[in-house]
Amino acid sequence: MNIKSFLFVSVCLLFCSCDNEQMKEYNTLKVNEFIRDCMQEAYLWSEQMPNLDINKESNPKQYFKKLLYSEDCWSYITDDAKSLTNSLKGIEMTFGYQLVFYKVTDDEYFAVVEYVVPNTAADRAGIKRGDYFVRINGEKINSNNYKNFVSASEITLTKGKWADSNVVETQENVSLTATVETINPILLSKIVTKNGCKIGYLVYNSFIGDFNSSLEEVLRNFKENGVEELVLDLRYNSGGDETASTFLCSSLAPKSVVESESVLIRNHWNSNYESYWRSNGKTELLERRFDKSVECNLNLNRLFVLTSKNSASASELTIVGLSPYMNVVQIGQTTYGKYTSMFLFQPNLPTIKNWALLPIVAKYANSKGFTDFKDGLSPDYYVEDNLFPAVQLGDENEPLLAKAIEIITGDVSLSMQKIPTKFELLGSEFSKFDAIKQNDFIKVPMHVLNECEFD
Repeated sequence: MNIKSFLFVSVCLLFCSCDNEQMKEYNTLKVNEFIRDCMQEAYLWSEQMPNLDINKESNPKQYFKKLLYSEDCWSYITDDAKSLTNSLKGIEMTFGYQLVFYKVTDDEYFAVVEYVVPNTAADRAGIKRGDYFVRINGEKINSNNYKNFVSASEITLTKGKWADSNVVETQENVSLTATVETINPILLSKIVTKNGCKIGYLVYNSFIGDFNSSLEEVLRNFKENGVEELVLDLRYNSGGDETASTFLCSSLAPKSVVESESVLIRNHWNSNYESYWRSNGKTELLERRFDKSVECNLNLNRLFVLTSKNSASASELTIVGLSPYMNVVQIGQTTYGKYTSMFLFQPNLPTIKNWALLPIVAKYANSKGFTDFKDGLSPDYYVEDNLFPAVQLGDENEPLLAKAIEIITGDVSLSMQKIPTKFELLGSEFSKFDAIKQNDFIKVPMHVLNECEFD
């Protein structure tokens, strides 16, 4: 290359670099504008937001965090909108298991399988509820690698076993490759017949409106087979969208309540949105009512709900919303404590379409005004989700289901072991978006969204 051509290339690169930097700065500013406009308009605590100069904010995610109200640990922003929106629809790059992690020492963790989704990599590998893992890719599980259980594309796991009140390592390894799966939130349904009583049992792991038809099919099967009592297992259900929660509640509640379209919950917004919805007659956004158009209604007067610390948002809404109208018997552990709802906002500008914003926009109360249960909903009967050793979901001796059967039939359960206390519980993982799913998502009618679009 001669000197002249070298100089030409260098100048071109310089200009390209400047253009790229300018475009980056421009896009950052537009993302900041999008965040500011959405939050000022819709955020539940918009009046408490600080007034920050968007021109001085070089990191949109950090700028967003600076705007959040002190009590808000739920609002979320991402620059991977596609993965987020897929996850909210149940589409995941996944191994197909949910794990709970325990800490033995600062440098030693172990994992336990809470459930496995059928026809996924974990299922095909023979992994079951109650399986223990002590190593990942040959390394002991620790704070630096345990997130790889859900975020990696390929992993090799070393199993453990339960022995002498401890988890000990085995020589058994299992290799998994993540695949893209559409996860049906209905993990398990069955009918248990006990003392002449037919009991429906449903493990429902996420509120996703696209699966309402599948949910209806299960409930219709219960009805056609003469189910008298229903045990709804929400222990692993962290929430989802309001269409699914309304559908479920309308399918279970007393028929008279549904046909009269009684209030399920009331939403409370910031002052701007509260007045806008009222003045423009958007009553569907102020009050969520039972839907009398549901085709299958079980007309229950009593419902048994199994819960854990993972039961959040729409799961809690189901309990809270139904309680004024029927006897909701809660079995298990105290729920998460989430009584707020989100919108999903995405910008129209093509260069920043990869961003998505999920601010808290409302909090809900039931027809009696009950809300603000920040410490969760306490069970009527406390039973731990025992994994030491685990009993398979749907087995009549599984502690939470066994307790429900005991209350219904009077047969005393024999399976009430307690979780050892020497291990520190760290939490559960299925998807990298698990925390986001601990929210009730309000789906706004399209005509309303068109009025609220941000450029």
